[in-house]
Amino acid sequence: MTVPLGKIARSLWSFWDNGRKVERTAYLMGTLLLVSGLLHLVILTVGGGTWMGPLSLRKPTTFGLSFGLTLMTIAWVSSFLRLGARVRVILLSLFTIACAIETALVSLQAWRGVPSHYNVETTFDVTVQGVADFDRSDATT
Repeated sequence: MTVPLGKIARSLWSFWDNGRKVERTAYLMGTLLLVSGLLHLVILTVGGGTWMGPLSLRKPTTFGLSFGLTLMTIAWVSSFLRLGARVRVILLSLFTIACAIETALVSLQAWRGVPSHYNVETTFDVTVQGVADFDRSDATT
């Protein structure tokens, strides 16, 4: 059995072509997050870093890949839901921003060489943790 890759590609492209501006923005940000995760994976692999421990590039890799895929999936699924234009824009915009901020903060802390979670060593780390906690609690309520 052969997989009709052309049909699959056209079908996926149609979601971009027919998507609303907020959905396209979410797809674009999701793609950037995926690329970020893959770049961290390449750097981790080529650099010979460890997958274990709080200072590993494992977190930026997993956050980039998982948030990117999740964001694009939510944008895709929302295209099938009957939502008002304003509600769709607000929900997808907030989720897109939350995904980007969370992934950026985890990456920032990894590149600084400090743990990304439960790190209250410096004022800056406390601020980063506070933004991440606000971001998470805001998205789940």
